[in-house]
Amino acid sequence: MDHLNPQQRQAVETEGGHVLVIAGAGSGKTRVLTERIAYLIREKHVSPERILAFTFTNKAAGEMRSRVESRLGRRGIPLWVGTFHATGVRILRREAKQIGFRNDFAIFDDDDSCQLIRTCIKKQGWGLDENPVYPFRNRISVWKNALVPPEEAAREASELFEEKAAAIYAAYAKGLKKCNAFDFDDLITRVVELFTAHPKTKERYSRQFLHVLVDEFQDTNTIQMVMIDALASRHGNLFVVGDEDQSIYGWRGATVENILQFDRVYEDTVVVKLEENYRSTNRILDAANHVIANNLGRRGKRLFSRKGEGEFVRVAFAGDEIEEANLVREVIKGCIRDGYKRSDMAVLYRTHAQSRALENALLRGSLPYQIIGGVRFYER
Repeated sequence: MDHLNPQQRQAVETEGGHVLVIAGAGSGKTRVLTERIAYLIREKHVSPERILAFTFTNKAAGEMRSRVESRLGRRGIPLWVGTFHATGVRILRREAKQIGFRNDFAIFDDDDSCQLIRTCIKKQGWGLDENPVYPFRNRISVWKNALVPPEEAAREASELFEEKAAAIYAAYAKGLKKCNAFDFDDLITRVVELFTAHPKTKERYSRQFLHVLVDEFQDTNTIQMVMIDALASRHGNLFVVGDEDQSIYGWRGATVENILQFDRVYEDTVVVKLEENYRSTNRILDAANHVIANNLGRRGKRLFSRKGEGEFVRVAFAGDEIEEANLVREVIKGCIRDGYKRSDMAVLYRTHAQSRALENALLRGSLPYQIIGGVRFYER
């Protein structure tokens, strides 16, 4: 534990109950989660299969499992670590019969779902040009995540599109049942349905999981919170890590209120703030602190670093994307003249579409480059 700072150690060693760790960017949240799990197993003698940890990607789940195993010095630890969808699959593979499906159900990906909706539209005798698939797919997803069944959607439909969408929803649900299939939304919503319809099953799983941990809590949505609450309901040991300042998925249903209201919903909550940043220097953090301070409804925190003041943050204004790209190119050339290697530099952009102007500028300047996590614009 000597490698943890006092706030990290407090988070790791806090006794059971509800714990909210506000983890600023670069403050070591993954280390805290890993150490928390290892601490529960090693020091509190909690059996690994009684620990459930939610992550937001399969990669993060794999990394967390690997780190815990490395920390404990043994492999094959029977932890439940995975995404909400992966955890839902694991539960439904055991329990699907209780909600009218076979346990060997298929999982429809987005293409499968769209194809089934397309079939439902055609069976209604509607043209696909006037009734495109994706608006129906999105509306059905909203209904599912609000736990609204097809018959209720039909009753509440107040305009033509919703009436049509409700009809497609009903046909789509029947199609999934006929195929013994779940779509991605079902992997969470059906677990909630299972627990609601079968309280003893919910009780069995909530008894099993003595500790529930959640990573990236600011990105959870309403239905995920219902699932979390159900699984942690018996013992009440819920450890969540997140940062409302990093909540960027509201457009796909994330509910930042989950983290903002956590200690109001659970009055016994211990709140721990991780404010020491291990990645940046103080001038960068000061700039970030001043920008994010304008956000409404956030908890107060101020990131700091022991890496010193560092270089000043420079802000440049350009008239358009071409001028902006040319400016970046000239900064890079200046750094090269100052003795830096190209591999010392990285350019971040928000969307893949923005790389075009930048790539053109680099090509015109005879500056070789590598795209990380994607392909060059002209190779797409």
